Amino acid sequence: MVLATSQGRLSELMMDGAQPMSLEPLTPYHGLQLLRRLCGENRIVPDDEDAWRIVEYCGGLPVALHVAAVRLATHPRLTTKSLAAELADEHHRLQALHIGKERTVSAVLSITYDGLPAEAARLYRLLALHPGHRWDATSAAALTGTALAEVQEQLDRLERATLVTVMADGRYSFHDLVRLHALEKAIHTDSVPERTEAVRRVVNHLLARTVQANLSVMAPRMRIGTYVERLDGAERAPTFDNDQQALDWLDTWRGELLAAQHTAAEHGWHRLVWELAEALTALYINRRYVHDWVRSGELGAAHAAADGNPAAEARLRALLSRPLMDRDEPERARSELEIAITKADASGHALLRASVREFYGRYWDRCDPARAIVTYEEAMVFYRAAGDARGIAMGSYFMGCAEHALGRTEQALGTLRDAYNRFMTLGDRRMGARALAAVGNAKRSLGRNDEAVLLLEKAVDMLRERGALHYEAPARETLAAIAEERGDRALWRRHLTAALAIYEAYGLSRAEKLRRSLTHAAEEPEGAFGAGLRGRPGASETR
Repeated sequence: MVLATSQGRLSELMMDGAQPMSLEPLTPYHGLQLLRRLCGENRIVPDDEDAWRIVEYCGGLPVALHVAAVRLATHPRLTTKSLAAELADEHHRLQALHIGKERTVSAVLSITYDGLPAEAARLYRLLALHPGHRWDATSAAALTGTALAEVQEQLDRLERATLVTVMADGRYSFHDLVRLHALEKAIHTDSVPERTEAVRRVVNHLLARTVQANLSVMAPRMRIGTYVERLDGAERAPTFDNDQQALDWLDTWRGELLAAQHTAAEHGWHRLVWELAEALTALYINRRYVHDWVRSGELGAAHAAADGNPAAEARLRALLSRPLMDRDEPERARSELEIAITKADASGHALLRASVREFYGRYWDRCDPARAIVTYEEAMVFYRAAGDARGIAMGSYFMGCAEHALGRTEQALGTLRDAYNRFMTLGDRRMGARALAAVGNAKRSLGRNDEAVLLLEKAVDMLRERGALHYEAPARETLAAIAEERGDRALWRRHLTAALAIYEAYGLSRAEKLRRSLTHAAEEPEGAFGAGLRGRPGASETR
């Protein structure tokens, strides 16, 4: 048997019956085994945390691990802790992976790079500037400012040279050390204006794609940014088949989109930062990545202020209050909302003044439903003046929830049914489902549990259909509470487990309460279910 190895693909050998095998980077475990074998087991012990960090920084690349091992073996005073500290700084990581002047990781990668045609080499360099870790041919074309077909051909060449990898989702990625090599080449080859313009092109492209997704998901909504008006004719054409496809795209690209915001912030492109933050609301309000939402919202609000745009600042501070409330940071949320009201009033934007008051009412929902109702009434005045049908529906929904919280249950039922009908007329099934769940909660308060279950189950189906899992979880908790009252342990567990999975997926603190409740129930004898459950933390609690 003959084994032929190469930096690039030897596809031509397949004509003679060769079997191609792509080698992945070593796993951390095997990377450590290689490092120990090369350095000596006395030099590297299995529980050496710094050795594990060295393996991580080498990314499983054998050449990098060999260089690291030689440095450790030939410099007895160089500790694993010192080498790990050198490698931790990615700006100097490649310099740390050297032996003398020639045997470096950069030198090995440069052999392949030097064999690339000029356009493929330029693409390789500029890809190191792409926000985040993944890209596709379309964003690569935006980065380079060249035709899509040409860029695809160059990406194929880079893949054959094993400088880029095609990931499971069809996008491309660099190995971390290859990315650092590409960045090193870009800094030495391309001028600062060339690099800056490339980054601006790709950030603008990512904003345009985010806006297209936002339009599919949120359709006619208030938007402070002018990004919709800036879309050209081709960009205005429908890009996604439906809103779920648009949400899935946002979800897939969320790391790169948040990175694009940070990149724009580093360059001082204030408008791009806050417009990305506003457009990303389509993802965050539906899929509830609360920690990402806080980071995005904080950046957006700060850069809206720096841009001198009080309306944008008000909008983003109001939106920021939502993930802050989800993270149980109500006082921070209140502070953001009170600034938002001041900024909105200064802007003179009637619909915005209504919207920020609606958000403020949602803060008061937590602690003072009577004040929440007053605040919603203020918002409704502006919504009616603006003739905003969706705003009126939203105000009715939250007003009904506050009425229910104050014990005005019959009144709340009428208000919530009105909100449900308004949402369904508007074709907003996500908010329609939330209103339906609220009607179910009100029915439960009146002791009409059979009707409540039917409404809540329908709401859960509608929310799942829309991918609005964050709102599904509280409805599941109410269904679990009804199952508990009826002594149906299996159904109680099913609903509570489903709610727990949603809270865990979004990193919400409520997950711990449900986890404790489920654990406690598992420790109880079967006959104790019911009375014992009602005193348990997290049991029967709904929001």
